[in-house]
Amino acid sequence: MLPDPKATGRPRTVDLYEVVNAIVYVLTTGCAWSLLPKDFPPYSTVYDYFRQWINDQTWKRVHDHLVEWVRVAEDRHPTPSAGALDSQTVPSAVMVSQSVGYDGGKKIKGRKRFTLVDRMGLLISVKVVAARVPEREGAKQLLQTVHDERERLPRLGGTELLK
Repeated sequence: MLPDPKATGRPRTVDLYEVVNAIVYVLTTGCAWSLLPKDFPPYSTVYDYFRQWINDQTWKRVHDHLVEWVRVAEDRHPTPSAGALDSQTVPSAVMVSQSVGYDGGKKIKGRKRFTLVDRMGLLISVKVVAARVPEREGAKQLLQTVHDERERLPRLGGTELLK
């Protein structure tokens, strides 16, 4: 599911399996990219692949494929027909100013994340907004995203969700 090497330019010299292992290491330990142990590929290479795969939706495709795989392994339909929506307000990190607001109800300056999971608890969709966005509006934005992905979620993306 990872992209093939580019037809032009220098040939790929790094093992993508090692790149994925390095990315998982950074994300699970929380260490800085520059502190990646030396037995992994150079951190700049690993980070470049990480950013590239975010931008070209590779991570999303891999996630969606794995969710379908787990659902089928559990004798369920590959796509969900129901989900549970929840939100959480989280403080923003230092020096983060993008999509930050103040949630007066929880008295937190930060962001609000809306998540939709299936009956098995597998992530279907997520939407991150400023904390000042009301619950109703954030939920609408998340459901609009699900509605727009009718191809990926044919049993869940009906128009009745947006009413």
